[in-house]
Amino acid sequence: MNISQTTIYRYFSVWIFIFNFDLFSHAKAIILLSLAYFNIKFAENLITYSLIYFTTPNPSIFEIGLILSTFLFPLEEIEPKALTFKLILWFLLKTTCNRNIIELSILIIIVSVYSLYQNSSHHAKSELHTKLEELQVELAASKEREQNKPNLSMRVRRIIKKLKLMQETNGTKSVSSQDSVEYTQERKDTDPDIKFLSHDRINNTEGNEPLDTRFWLSSEEIKDIIYNLVTTETALWPQSRPKEEPDVANVSLEAKRRYTQAVAYTGQNSEAIFKAQRASIKPPSLGSTRVSFGVMRSTVEENEDLGGHLEKIGMWDFDTLGLLELTDKPAFEVGFYVFETLGLTEEFHIDSHKLLSFLTDVERSYNATNYYHNALHSADVTASTVFLIREGVGRCGNLLSIDVFSLIVAALCHDIGHPGFNNAFLVAKDDKLALKYNDQSVLENMHSCSTFKILRSDDCNIIDRLSRADYLRFRKVVIMSILATDLQRHYDVLNEFKTSVKAHTKYEDEKFRILALQATLKCADIGHGSKKLDLHKIWSGLITKEFFRQGDTERQKGMTVTPLCDRNNIVVSRSQMGFLNFLAKPLFECYEEFVVSNNEEQDKDDLEIKICTKNIFNNLAYWEEEAQRYDEGRPEYLLDDSPPPLLKKKLQNA
Repeated sequence: MNISQTTIYRYFSVWIFIFNFDLFSHAKAIILLSLAYFNIKFAENLITYSLIYFTTPNPSIFEIGLILSTFLFPLEEIEPKALTFKLILWFLLKTTCNRNIIELSILIIIVSVYSLYQNSSHHAKSELHTKLEELQVELAASKEREQNKPNLSMRVRRIIKKLKLMQETNGTKSVSSQDSVEYTQERKDTDPDIKFLSHDRINNTEGNEPLDTRFWLSSEEIKDIIYNLVTTETALWPQSRPKEEPDVANVSLEAKRRYTQAVAYTGQNSEAIFKAQRASIKPPSLGSTRVSFGVMRSTVEENEDLGGHLEKIGMWDFDTLGLLELTDKPAFEVGFYVFETLGLTEEFHIDSHKLLSFLTDVERSYNATNYYHNALHSADVTASTVFLIREGVGRCGNLLSIDVFSLIVAALCHDIGHPGFNNAFLVAKDDKLALKYNDQSVLENMHSCSTFKILRSDDCNIIDRLSRADYLRFRKVVIMSILATDLQRHYDVLNEFKTSVKAHTKYEDEKFRILALQATLKCADIGHGSKKLDLHKIWSGLITKEFFRQGDTERQKGMTVTPLCDRNNIVVSRSQMGFLNFLAKPLFECYEEFVVSNNEEQDKDDLEIKICTKNIFNNLAYWEEEAQRYDEGRPEYLLDDSPPPLLKKKLQNA
């Protein structure tokens, strides 16, 4: 019963009572009305008694007692059947007044049983409701544990590395598992570890030589491998999906047999069994994800340190610069990891070969000769976007999966093809890009256009399974988010976003939703100012070097040198103070206010997003001190003459 029906019910109960008893003053009517309003049970009993009295004028004391007895049987819901039951009960009791005590007792017993049934039914409903709440809590906790678990594919790659290490260590020795599975005495579970040992060591177990446990695979590791083989073949080899659906049951049995027996004997030699039949397709050798010439492969399974480093994605102070010690293709590795971790590959049915081709083209489309706008910056913005999705916009309402997909692609591609010069330089030079885009957000238009040129390629089309509606949404979010990174439009976007936040606009509003996504990518793009100081100082040096190189080029061409790019007049500490005070701080303060005011999931005082503004103030304090040291002739922060970091890494590898 909704509010309006309940209110009508209460007022009607008083009205019908007064109608039948024409002997109430206004004061008594008000008292009855108040009681009926605050106690719905009283209203129900009032209307019941009134109707009964109307049908039985001048009741006797015994009849009044019978009437009152009808109110002793609780009915939990206020429904027409409840009123009907009480009326029927009254008439039954009334007709039994002249009958013997046995018949009356039987009737009372029947009514009592019915009342007990009603109470027990209500109790059962309460228990069911309690169990449902417990299941919901358990499900939420399970989802949280699943989100906090390391990526399953990463765990499998580590297991594969363990198996490869086993082969390399044993060389040509015969490698086998024990014929029978041993149960450790101390363990009481029925899931024993399966031990991979050299054949020689198994035969020599009678001696005192200790068993080598480096190659033990736990039952959980075996389950991880089998699960990946059955559900996620891209964890081991990124190939196009077979046309026929694989026989999941046979694959599972084959996987279990292969990883629990380890080898098959052929004469005196033993061969490791690493062949799987997924719809009669043989995968490439383990450790390789190359599917065609020119397509990059992930080296996570070969480099445990790289896998461990990537698992920190989702933390705001993720050290993207540290990737250079582990790989020379940071955008590719970060992109591949993020697509798997966020489940985008599975949710949007992305072909694994197309994903690798797309990420390869994105990595190669960045200019390694740039100090700042290169694939390393792409990887950093993508990792920062993951944090802002989880701790920012993702906490503020119903974040659509297609928007997450769009933001990740926009983050990866937002500076694709960047020449190392800003828009003002291209416009002043009458560059062909400036002519093409009418001097308006020249680079940002080029970045978004290049993104969709890559996506239109058959080998890189990771959006070919999207519905028409999802494709239009994807294209809109990617383009608008990338265009918003134009710093010449910074204050336009920020002021519009700030106005909506101050007005407490709901995230469900479509215009505000797009603004929030734009603000998210903008925060990630200039986010180095809100990272911890040691990272911020390195990124500040890289962007300053790129600016100075533009200034040198402008000077050589006889062009007006852009103020921020003039190495002869710029003091790095003061330029960074300006960047933090006028660009980074207002944006992150507004974004934090947006998250705090719309947060749906946790205490507002315990939000991770607040680390951003905290770091900005710490960095500002450092540059203020550095500016004072510069004025005193003892600067601490000095730029070195090292080459662009990615170029240096590629030259070292070459």
